[in-house]
Amino acid sequence: MIDKAGSLAGGPVFAGRWAARCIQLAITGALVGWIIHSINADVWHAVWTVPLPALGTIIVVFAAAQVLGGLRLAALLPHELSCREAMAATWAGYFWANFLPGTVGGDIARVLRLRAAGIALAKATGAIVLDRSLNLIALVAIMLVTAMPLTRVLLAAVGTQWRVLAGLLTGAAAAGFALALCIRIEGFRARLIRGIAPLRGLIEDPLRLAWTLLLSGGSIGVSIMAQWLLAQTLGIAIGLSQLAGIICAVTLFAILPISLNGLGMQEASFVVLMTGAGVPAGAALSYSLLVRVLIVGTSLIAGVFVLIDRFIAARPRSI
Repeated sequence: MIDKAGSLAGGPVFAGRWAARCIQLAITGALVGWIIHSINADVWHAVWTVPLPALGTIIVVFAAAQVLGGLRLAALLPHELSCREAMAATWAGYFWANFLPGTVGGDIARVLRLRAAGIALAKATGAIVLDRSLNLIALVAIMLVTAMPLTRVLLAAVGTQWRVLAGLLTGAAAAGFALALCIRIEGFRARLIRGIAPLRGLIEDPLRLAWTLLLSGGSIGVSIMAQWLLAQTLGIAIGLSQLAGIICAVTLFAILPISLNGLGMQEASFVVLMTGAGVPAGAALSYSLLVRVLIVGTSLIAGVFVLIDRFIAARPRSI
């Protein structure tokens, strides 16, 4: 028996999500194609000549941001979630967020891991929403601090061709934001309601609120420091403040549902903004590709932790 209400309401929503996914695929393909077309011998040489020990060290520093994120998640559910369980949920979320189409997959993985730790579904979902919100607050705060000097540099240095591409990226970001609002508004409202309980507990404990905000800023800061070390390794002359602003802006672009997992969008945004800040286009592209290596490398570290967690969970407990 066919549900008429489902055919009228569910059908268009289902079709709309598939249409959105097709748009994402098209944008991803176009951006990746542009990146491939832009790669030349100098770009490959810069990528492949980075010393592996230095790259490995930077990946470890980059991965440390997830450790701080795990501590923040544990602080959101005190007396209910151990640090080990919070770390396991954080690593699982990071791993699946980078290997599933869309970061929501990582959030679902974290919620499931919290459920396995005995956290009620509503509270687990609320904690993940609050965790994401704290991370976003820290990201926006850092971007606002670095926005003015970065804006002055970009307006003074950016060329016409990059203004065109920046305009296209901005238009794509606006379209992606509108698409997110149209498709996910009801889900966002539901998650917001479920997140009230953890938020209330955080507000009632100012010290814990300050600690979670500090961990959020530290997590973003460690990630920025790792990417700045990468720029120094490549010999890119750019200030830490400018690069921090670029990284925060690129992160905001990448989390919008414009391309699949920010693939192509992240790299193109780095090239546009870094070129505007005076970095040669080839060096900016090499840098953007190596940032992707940092993400993949950290995802592999996360995968190892996920396997260890599964192994520990599968072990028979002694009586």
